[in-house]
Amino acid sequence: MEAYVNLIQTYRGRDKMIRLCTYAATFLSGASRGKLAEKFGALAIPLGKCRVVLRLFDDLPMILYARKLGLMKQEKNLLLQLLGVAQNIANLCYFPVEHIAFGGDLKLWDVNSPKWWTTGIAIWATSLITGILRSLIKIILLRQERHKLAREQGHEGREDPDLSSVPKFSVRKLKKEELDEILAFFKNSFDLLNAVNWLPKGFLWAGKFSTMQSGLWGLISTSIGLYELYSQAKEKTS
Repeated sequence: MEAYVNLIQTYRGRDKMIRLCTYAATFLSGASRGKLAEKFGALAIPLGKCRVVLRLFDDLPMILYARKLGLMKQEKNLLLQLLGVAQNIANLCYFPVEHIAFGGDLKLWDVNSPKWWTTGIAIWATSLITGILRSLIKIILLRQERHKLAREQGHEGREDPDLSSVPKFSVRKLKKEELDEILAFFKNSFDLLNAVNWLPKGFLWAGKFSTMQSGLWGLISTSIGLYELYSQAKEKTS
């Protein structure tokens, strides 16, 4: 219970909990029938809009975060660096596009808000794809590094190297980083299923998933995100 309270006291934790409730309501709306389905669907809408309103205040933090990362020169791999820059640009572009779409819905300005929402989803999908590719590359590099450590300890030629004589801290650190990237890969992949599904019909699997399936993909993705936040908080307190 204490861990839950600590989690929802943070902005990211509360956002994830609202996201979880939104997708849970979406899933139940698709899994139910009649008036019950309508009630869950009606609940999902304001929960989703709540997150949109909260993101109105994310511009400055995102700009400062992107500025801190810069051209991703901390990445030793050129492809990782390029993908990181592309992802940062996509993330920076997403917020103003969403603000314009949201303002259009409220009639604050005369714009075609559905087109702006579609543009925002396309930008989100771009960010997710770059994130997925970055995770795949990092997983490969981390595994190569683990095998290199094993070979340096005289385990060459083994398909499944015994890492017992490799410094435990190094192996543990590499395994933790690899697990983090695997989780990020699946989280972004399930989000990508929804992002493409919400694009105009005719593009890949756009419009192919049911309401229940969309809710399920979102629940899985958000659960992974909550686990990541919990793990990070646990590391800080330990």
